[in-house]
Amino acid sequence: MACNTGEKPIIRYSFNGGGERIYKTELSPVDIEILNGADSFEGNTENFSSEGFQLTFYSPNNFKYFDVVVLDYRIKDIGYLDLEVVSCGETTWSDTMITIDPNTISINPNIRCPIVTDQCMIKIKHNGNTIFRDKGKQPCNYTVQCGRCPEGQCECSTPNYPGYCCVDCAELAGEIKGIRNLVRSLKNGR
Repeated sequence: MACNTGEKPIIRYSFNGGGERIYKTELSPVDIEILNGADSFEGNTENFSSEGFQLTFYSPNNFKYFDVVVLDYRIKDIGYLDLEVVSCGETTWSDTMITIDPNTISINPNIRCPIVTDQCMIKIKHNGNTIFRDKGKQPCNYTVQCGRCPEGQCECSTPNYPGYCCVDCAELAGEIKGIRNLVRSLKNGR
């Protein structure tokens, strides 16, 4: 568990040494889980397969057949029949913007998603429910900030907006130690 009830967690994370990404939430406490390799694939939909399948269909608006390898699919009637999919390596639905003739659907379970072993997922939960997830290449690194200052920094009051500043705790402790040593030496007459 990270952060106390009422705090506003800020999770800074990166994949494979890439740029820092930030997720902020009003919900706390949070649990953070890192899933690596095959464990980073998940799904809970009706047609879900952890290995995926090839979906072949005819698209009337494109006048041709399509072959796509997916983890799941659904057809939505939005005035026309629209195909939505969960692509390999993804966890959310994407609208393909392709109309579909449902009478032409065939599924080939022998063609599957590629096996990705260098993938990782960061999953953030609150009260056991997933509130955020993201994927990238391993390794996945993260830090959690529960207060207004990042980990390793102390919050100090200031008359300027926003009413506080963040100071490096180790640096502050070193300065306090230096002042203490100076006071001791002055007290001892040195």
